[in-house]
Amino acid sequence: MYDDGFAHYVVEILEDKLDWFKGNLPDGSDIELVEFGTVNFTMANYLEGYKSAIFIDTIHQNKSPGEIYEFRIKNDEVRDDFDPFKFSFGFHDSDLRDMLVFAKKMKFLPEQIIIIGCEPKTIKAEIGLSDEASEASEKVAERVMEICNNYLKCTQ
Repeated sequence: MYDDGFAHYVVEILEDKLDWFKGNLPDGSDIELVEFGTVNFTMANYLEGYKSAIFIDTIHQNKSPGEIYEFRIKNDEVRDDFDPFKFSFGFHDSDLRDMLVFAKKMKFLPEQIIIIGCEPKTIKAEIGLSDEASEASEKVAERVMEICNNYLKCTQ
C-alpha cells in the first residue's frame, strides 16, 4: 500500500542486518524481529516476557514526507483503567494505543515501548515506497540497530 508498507521495508532491511547482528550476540540475548502487518489485540501476548519492544509504522502528523518520529512510552505511562469485559473490539485494525492498554491489563506489557515512524507522502494501492519514505526506511533501520546495541551494552 505504497508508504503504508513502510514498516515492511524497514523489516526487510533489518532482517539482513539482524542475521549478522544476532550471530554475534552474547549467549542468552533475546532480540527478535517480528512483522505483524496490522495492529490487533492478538499481538498483546507476543509482548509477554520482554523488557522492551519497538514498533515501526507510518505516523501521520501532517509534516514533511519522510520525517521520522520517535516516541518512548514507559509501562506506567499507559493507562490501566481498561476493562476488557466491557470493551467491544475486533481482532483486526485496532489501534496501537488500545492494544498497549489491553497488553498492560493482561500483564504482558514490557517496561518500555519505543515507537518509530515516518511521515508518509501518500497512501495508495501500489507497491513500493515514495523516495522520502525509502530514505527514511534506511535511517529507521539504522536507528533500530543503534537501540539494540545500546540495550545490549546496558544489560551486560
